[in-house]
Amino acid sequence: MVDITLGQDQGAFHILIEFYASGNLILTDHEYNIISLLRTHRYDEDTRCAVGEKYPFTYAANLSLDSIVKDKSGIEELIQQAEIKNEESNDQSEYIEPHKSKHSFIDNKKVKKKKKKRGEGGIKDILIKMVPYMTPTMAEHCLLQVSLDDSQDFDITNSEIVEKMIKAAAICKDMVQGIEDMKIIPGYIVYEEITESADDLLADQKKNDAKPSDSVSQEDAKKSDELQ
Repeated sequence: MVDITLGQDQGAFHILIEFYASGNLILTDHEYNIISLLRTHRYDEDTRCAVGEKYPFTYAANLSLDSIVKDKSGIEELIQQAEIKNEESNDQSEYIEPHKSKHSFIDNKKVKKKKKKRGEGGIKDILIKMVPYMTPTMAEHCLLQVSLDDSQDFDITNSEIVEKMIKAAAICKDMVQGIEDMKIIPGYIVYEEITESADDLLADQKKNDAKPSDSVSQEDAKKSDELQ
């Protein structure tokens, strides 16, 4: 879901674009009270997305800013869920084409064993699962803040790594919270310092512009010599 803000403070309006399910385009005021929308629908008996209602962020995205894993047991649960999904996908891949030879079936088993050897997953992948709204770039930044390498494997038995992962998840939450609390989000201009002077650059440009005309004049001179 994308939130586009127009204006500031009480004069602000929000255009909310939902890219999940059937999608939706919603216009709200500064307090996210719905003014207009393309599609009206209901989440439950007490919560609906309609004109006059406050936009239900928690229901709409099924998460909130606090929807992060904050302890070791939560990480273990994520890993177990990921392992179950991997096993189910591996089992399905073994029986997609039953007409294949026994050798191909054995190869599939080898692939399955190879995936199990990967262990509990990459440290960046685990962190992204811990924070549902985290992007890969944000994950790399947060891991850097806690002195972890985003390419290493995650070890649930290493208490130091677990503590740093929980800290990295909290850093991401604070970072997003800080952006949400900003009344004005600043922009940045990136520039590269040029060591050459303006006169040198101008001289180089004149040389480059003169090259085609010189070559043309030389060709004209050759043609005139041949005619003579």
